[in-house]
Order: sequence, then structure tokens, then C-alpha cells
Amino acid sequence: MENESQETFTALFNQHLAKFKPANDVELAAVEEMTASTCRLRRLWAIETNLLNRAMETSMATTTETEIDEHSRLGSAFAQLAAGPELHLLDRYETRLHRMYHRSLQNFLLLRNLDDENPQPPEEPASEQPVQNQEAEPPSVSPVCSPEPSNPEPSAPQQPARAPYTLTGTFQSGQLIFRSVRPT
Repeated sequence: MENESQETFTALFNQHLAKFKPANDVELAAVEEMTASTCRLRRLWAIETNLLNRAMETSMATTTETEIDEHSRLGSAFAQLAAGPELHLLDRYETRLHRMYHRSLQNFLLLRNLDDENPQPPEEPASEQPVQNQEAEPPSVSPVCSPEPSNPEPSAPQQPARAPYTLTGTFQSGQLIFRSVRPT
């Protein structure tokens, strides 16, 4: 928005990046959503403050008492706003934004947990193979998808492969809940 500071948003986003250190674009998207939710919550708080200030001014103008304390003015302003739709709408938006933030945080932590449980082995750098002599006999051709190499080297006994986790999502009370399931 024109009246909001891009620097403030960027600073908040950088704080989230420093705290969560997203490892990939999926985690980055969760961090972006958390940052946007926080900024929108701050905007709602500013709107709520403005509405209460205007309602307090209005209640002061309509009051015949010469001296009224601040708590009475605030109470009167709150009662005036509670009678209309504005305060209820702000409350609903605030609840939605809190849920968005916490859902993004929960999904981020779930993704991070899945990455910790299923670490990817580091990629080995390609080894440099010496160029073979052109006159040498061509290697025997084997199928592309052969299950075993043609000249197996003795190696340590292989560990049984861990079953991968499956990420499942279900809707509960209008929210998408993710959980990881390890097949049996």
C-alpha cells in the first residue's frame, strides 16, 4: 500500500529469514506467508486504533458531561463500535490472520521435520574418468535398467532401504492439516 513502508516489510521479512533460514522455495513460501500475515495484523491493529480514537471523539462530542475520564470515553467508544459491524469484522480478520500465520509456521516446521527425518545424501562430484583408447574393445552392452552392475565389486552388506514418509493432507474444521506417515 502507498502509505505503508516497504522498508518495514523488508526488515520484518529479513528477520523471519534469519530466524527460520528456509532451505528451499517451499519453506521460503511459508516464511513469506508468515511475514505477510504479520504485516496485515499490524495494519488491522492500526485500523482498530483509528476506529476507537474516532469513536472516542464522537462520544466526547455527544456527551453533555463536562468531565469524563478516559476509561469512560473508551468504554463508550467500544460500546458504539460493538453495536456496528466494524469491530466484529476486524475481529474475524484478525483471527483469520493469526490462523494463517500459525498454519504457515506449522507447515514450515513439518517440512523441516520431514527433511531432518529423510536427509538427502550429498551428491558426489563426478569423478574424472581417463579417456579410453579408441582402439580398445567396446564395453559389453547391458540393458539401461539392469538391476546389478555387470562386474559387481564386493561391498559392505546393504542396509534395507527405509520406507519413505508420505505427506498426507486432510481438512479439519476448514483447515488443511498435514502429517507424515511412514508406510508399514
